[in-house]
Amino acid sequence: CSKYHGQLTKEAAMGQGFDRHLFALRYLAAARGVTLPELYQDPAYQRINHNILSTSTLSSPAVSLGGFAPVVPDGF
Repeated sequence: CSKYHGQLTKEAAMGQGFDRHLFALRYLAAARGVTLPELYQDPAYQRINHNILSTSTLSSPAVSLGGFAPVVPDGF
């Protein structure tokens, strides 16, 4: 279990998480004003993408020490 979790963590850190392609397609559609496919309107998809507890650190040249912040309005 720990070994597999470590593998998934490494893949996610490299942008290879299972949901990244769906995120990219949703982002591109929104940027281009394209109507989103039904999948993105499905309550299950919306629920799985509403992360109340963000545990990922922010890494950016603008933030020298990293940090955590909510990713949804009702998040922590």
